[in-house]
Amino acid sequence: MASPQGYLTPSHILYADDIFVFYKADNKSLKNLTIFLKTYGDFSGQYVNNSKSRFLPWIILQDLSPQHIISYSHGCLPFTYLGMPIFVGAPKCRFLQPLADKVKLN
Repeated sequence: MASPQGYLTPSHILYADDIFVFYKADNKSLKNLTIFLKTYGDFSGQYVNNSKSRFLPWIILQDLSPQHIISYSHGCLPFTYLGMPIFVGAPKCRFLQPLADKVKLN
């Protein structure tokens, strides 16, 4: 995942009971993440809700097969989170227009 020049790329983002985890696009990293989340759940009793979880690959590599490793459904970009559009690349009017419309109404 690329960041603007001079900024570090986050490895994760937490908000309330939500978490975004950014990982290297390979099967080994995905397996390690899956093991970590299961181990965390075993110790804490806080398990990932598979029916509410999604994986959103930034890019899809030929040797990456996330459906065989995790049981989350496949999501896609763009999507809205906490009222903000989440997308890749330069902002496009269609992503930001709903937010601008809400600001205009207030």
